[in-house]
Amino acid sequence: MVGVSIGANAHADIHTLVHSPGDPDSLWVGCDGGLFLNRDPRNSGIFKSRNNGLSCLCSNFFAQHPTDPGILLCGLQDNGTARAAGGPIWKHVNGGDGGYCVINWADPKQVIAFANGTVYRATDGGQGADSWKETQFDWLMMTEPIVSPPYNPANVAEASLVAMATGNSVHLSTNFGATWIAKTVDVPTQGGIYGMVFVRGDRFFVGTTAGEVFRVDKSGVSWQLMRIDNAPEGPLPLQGLISDIGIDWDDSTRSSIYIAYGGAGDYRHVWHFDGTAWEQRSGPPGGSTNLLDVEHNAIVADPQNPSNIYVGADIGVWHSPDKGANWAPLSNGLPEAPVFDLQIHPTKRLLRASTHGRGLYEVPL
Repeated sequence: MVGVSIGANAHADIHTLVHSPGDPDSLWVGCDGGLFLNRDPRNSGIFKSRNNGLSCLCSNFFAQHPTDPGILLCGLQDNGTARAAGGPIWKHVNGGDGGYCVINWADPKQVIAFANGTVYRATDGGQGADSWKETQFDWLMMTEPIVSPPYNPANVAEASLVAMATGNSVHLSTNFGATWIAKTVDVPTQGGIYGMVFVRGDRFFVGTTAGEVFRVDKSGVSWQLMRIDNAPEGPLPLQGLISDIGIDWDDSTRSSIYIAYGGAGDYRHVWHFDGTAWEQRSGPPGGSTNLLDVEHNAIVADPQNPSNIYVGADIGVWHSPDKGANWAPLSNGLPEAPVFDLQIHPTKRLLRASTHGRGLYEVPL
C-alpha cells in the first residue's frame, strides 16, 4: 500500500488526529499552527483553519516596548515572530522557529528576533518580513538566548549592549546587533548555555544544560569568567538544566541571583545565590507551600518589591511573597499550560507570561 498525503493546507508538526464522533468524514488535526479540519479525508487533502478566536500558538519568548505596553514581539514555535502594536490584533512579521526577541529600550525602533540559528535585526520596530537584516550563527539549540541589560534610563549606553549564546560561546554586540564580536567568552562546559541574564552593563550570568553557573565581569576591554555553582561556602547540590536566571534586586552589588531548574526528580527547582553560597528557595520540604516537581522554565523578581518572586513552570505561574520561603499558584485566569517566559513590564507594572500552546497573558501588579 502506498501512502498518500492528505495534509495540504494544514500546518506542520502534527500532534493529534481525531474524527468527529460518528462522522468519519470530519477529520480534525491539532498541530503547531492550531486546529484544522478536513471534511473529506478519504478523497481530499484539503484542510481548513479553525483558529478564529483561539489562543493556541506555541509562544516561546517575548520582548516589550519600554513605555508602550501595547507593543510587543513574540517568538512562536514553527510560526516565526509576531508583533503587536496595541489592541488584540497581532501581525506575523517573520518566519521560522521563533525564539528570543529583544527591543532596545532606549530606541525601540531597534529590535532583534531569533529564528533557526539566525539573528534578525530591524530598525523600524520589526514592521514586516522586509524589515530584517540577518546574521547567521551556529545553530546548536532549538532557541538560543539573546539578552540585554535591564531598563536603566540613567545609563542609555547600556541599551545597545546585547549578548547571544551559541553552544558554549557568548557573542557580544555593542551596537545592538549591527555587528558582533565573535566568541567574546567561551564557557568551559560539556553542555551548552541555556539560561543567561545581564544584571547590569558590565556583568552577566550564564547557566548551562549541564548545571554549571558562571558570572562574567567586564575588565577593561575583556570579560572575565568565574564559576559559582561550585562555591566552596555552599555549592549547588543538584545537577540539571539551568533553565533561567533572575536578578535579586535587593542586592545593590548585583552579586546575587535566583536560578530555576528544568527537569524532574526533586521539588527544589528554585535556588538563591547570595554572592557566596547557594540556598534552596522552593518552599519547605513536604509542606503545602512548596513548589511542584515539574519543569520550571522562567524566573523573575519584582524590581519594586524584591521579596516577590514569580516562576513559570510546566503548570502555570507560581508566586512567592517571601523570596522563595513559601509558594502558591498564581492562576488569575491563566491556563494550566507550560510557561516558557515571564517578564515584568519595566514602567507599567504588568506581569506577563508566554504559554506553550495558549498564547500570551498579563496581570497587573
